[in-house]
Amino acid sequence: MKLWNGPPGPSPAPFDSDDRIIPPHPREGRMAAATNPSASPPPPAWTPLPPTSSRGGMLNLHVSSLAFWARALGFLLLFVGTLVAVAFASLPGGCFASPPNCGTGFASGAANAVLSARVLWTLGLFFVGAGAGFKLHWALSRSSSASSDEVRVLIHDRWFNGLLVILTIVLLWFLLSGAGTFLPNSLP
Repeated sequence: MKLWNGPPGPSPAPFDSDDRIIPPHPREGRMAAATNPSASPPPPAWTPLPPTSSRGGMLNLHVSSLAFWARALGFLLLFVGTLVAVAFASLPGGCFASPPNCGTGFASGAANAVLSARVLWTLGLFFVGAGAGFKLHWALSRSSSASSDEVRVLIHDRWFNGLLVILTIVLLWFLLSGAGTFLPNSLP
């Protein structure tokens, strides 16, 4: 490298190619390699990522979050349905102290509470089952480079979601088959 510390005056000697402070642009390296066959090729600018599963990672992320929120909403509706049945279909405390004060509207209020609770339970079971179905069908795909522990967790997750779908179907069937059990024997 040539340095010039002399007084101002005539221009110093011309620069060589190794006098650069900034490295050459990659295109210049390729051009030099094209003109000079003995030059080594420049290093690659990026390395491609290994292939992922064919379904895509972003889809799995969206379906997993959809499955989570469907289950959360389903469990919330199951809780609210149980709360409605317990709060409005139970005998009030005044009925035990003085039974004539219960009034005649308690039976219809309890029947309406049970009907509302069943609707909420049906919606809740639907969302729990739909969340498990979403996750089972779309989000639980195995990647080609999964370890044996990841495969074992994936198999257990598939079994859990499959059993959850079957359990919601069975509970919906029991809910539907017992639809008339709380009705009084003598309807007008």
